Amino acid sequence: MNHRKLTFLKSVFGAFSRSPSKSSRILRLMGELEFHSKQTISRWKTFECSQKKELLPIDDYSVDQAWLNEDKKWRAFFIYGYGHFNPSASNHFPELKTMVEKHSDHVSLVMFSNLQAGKTIPPHKGNNPFVLRIIMGVSVPEPESVGLVAAGVPRKVLEGKTDIFDDTLEHYAWNSGTLARTILIVDVIRPFWFPFNILARHFLDLLKQTEYVQRVVKKVNRC
Repeated sequence: MNHRKLTFLKSVFGAFSRSPSKSSRILRLMGELEFHSKQTISRWKTFECSQKKELLPIDDYSVDQAWLNEDKKWRAFFIYGYGHFNPSASNHFPELKTMVEKHSDHVSLVMFSNLQAGKTIPPHKGNNPFVLRIIMGVSVPEPESVGLVAAGVPRKVLEGKTDIFDDTLEHYAWNSGTLARTILIVDVIRPFWFPFNILARHFLDLLKQTEYVQRVVKKVNRC
């Protein structure tokens, strides 16, 4: 499924999507992420100190991101991708893995996104029109020096606080501080009105078979 087809499907389905503020499952997940945020933050600090080698440049998972990461300062650790858990997720983030399993019918991807000092991610658009992106600050030691803007709207990048946006709209992020910043990213299936919710899941299944997604899955399984 190429980008042109995905753009067409987004334009068709967009009119039948529901606001995330009206979706109880999305609000419930965001609430659970914040409720368990202290555990996640604590686990991340331990992971970052002891397992930093497992933080890989984002383009190691997806070569499509290479142009966004020429300096290799955008790194990631995947927990879950399109039905597949990172084998080491249970060891490092057991509570987060349990939460993802609970919501696996509605979650397509979970990862930690780490921006090293001085990194800027240029404006870009995601390619999956059937999901929305939840973010939560995990390690934000210099909140005044980091930011994320989606569709022209600044988003919260604060430890333990969630926000949500449409990844297919233009967005960019930066870390102009002296310390790394990390957020948790959780992609959730976009809420649609019936019967478009059923059709959307069908197209998501097709998307899982694309080379783009399969490259990510293979990398996650090898981690």
